Amino acid sequence: MTCWGWNNNGQLGDGSFNGSSTPVAVSGLASGVTEIATGAYHTCAVTSAGAMQCWGWNAYGQLGDGTATPQLTPVVIRVGQSIQFHPPMSLGEDAILDLTSTATSGGMVTFDTWTPDTCSISGNTLTILVAPEALCGVRASQDGGTRPAGGSDAPAPQQLRLIRISDFIFADGFDIGGSDLIFANGFEN
Repeated sequence: MTCWGWNNNGQLGDGSFNGSSTPVAVSGLASGVTEIATGAYHTCAVTSAGAMQCWGWNAYGQLGDGTATPQLTPVVIRVGQSIQFHPPMSLGEDAILDLTSTATSGGMVTFDTWTPDTCSISGNTLTILVAPEALCGVRASQDGGTRPAGGSDAPAPQQLRLIRISDFIFADGFDIGGSDLIFANGFEN
């Protein structure tokens, strides 16, 4: 990849502040660039490996590298991610449940509770500690990490869920079997 023009903020990515009227090589990006975006004083590129790299002016953190320092050569930026976490709406007294969740980064999701008097979590196992009519608060987190293609994933926004501890377990299409109670998006007698 090559750039040319003004370079008062390092936006050419050649490691200098020297402007150029002819194309100069961007340091470390000789090939493999699939997309380019430019700002007034900074530049970003996506590589064929999936990493995003940016360089140039960074006074407001616009490069996405976690700093406000200008970068004279490309730096790999952090990529956002999310967590999918869907525990049951309710659990019965003394229930034990293996929690499952996925992060778009593929990284390991961890669990904890902010209601330790009603439930406990060890690893991914949730245990209800109290009788019905209480709430269990569960938090799913992913701390981010290094990507194989370079760069890193930012921590995912935490997912918080309240699980009702109840005599009645509510779930879509749940049939108690043999009882006259049928649960489907609520319950009926």
